[in-house]
Amino acid sequence: MKKKFASLYETLKGVANNIISNALWELIRAILVPTVTASLLAYSKVPIIIAVIISLMSLASLVALILKYRHIDFRYMFLEKTIYFEYKESYSIYNTDHKVRALANNVDRFYGRYTWDYNKVNMQCKAPSNSSIIPHPVNDAYQKYDVYFGGRRYNVGDVFKVELESKMDGEIQFPLFATTVIKPTNLLYIYIKLPLHLLKSNKIRLVTSPSPAEVGISKTEDAELDEHGEYIWKIKKPKLTYEYAIEWDFIEEKQAIFKK
Repeated sequence: MKKKFASLYETLKGVANNIISNALWELIRAILVPTVTASLLAYSKVPIIIAVIISLMSLASLVALILKYRHIDFRYMFLEKTIYFEYKESYSIYNTDHKVRALANNVDRFYGRYTWDYNKVNMQCKAPSNSSIIPHPVNDAYQKYDVYFGGRRYNVGDVFKVELESKMDGEIQFPLFATTVIKPTNLLYIYIKLPLHLLKSNKIRLVTSPSPAEVGISKTEDAELDEHGEYIWKIKKPKLTYEYAIEWDFIEEKQAIFKK
């Protein structure tokens, strides 16, 4: 029992650290930089009362931001998440395998999203068994969905599996695969398989990017597919809201499709 609580404590501590690290970026972007800039301008060019008002408004925004992050409620996290993406000329395979820990009681569903055309995606839930996938109404670039666990409910500390298999018909839009971290995650694997005969070379690029709302610079690393066109990207403690993408270059005839 002590080991179970110790493990849960470490999990919750890791979630808190992940949230705090991302909150600091937003503080710099949205509060600290504008506050310092506005204050310097205010104190040098306008009466002190205006500067005081600007400072108080900035302080109020800071308090609101702290409260926002204080009340983030993750009902579960991923101890490990594995993504398998295989591109074939007329369709793609997208499978995900999640080892999940409940952070709240009565967890009865799983949330996910993708950017492919809903009408071209065939998705099935392999685990938990007898689960059902319910799509959300489309209101932005993402197709969101919930996986209901067929009446099962998981409580704090419970560890369970969620396995999804998908097939997407048609061409992919761009020569890349990307995923955004929307839940606290300890370990992320991105397993990609590409047809080498359609590529200029076996060279690929691993791109880590902050979300558009964050301050930061994308980081790119070079990597190579093996002789089977496969590569596994292992990411420890991926950051919340960050996008992890793998880019490649098609041969000219194939690349021309995406330039039209």
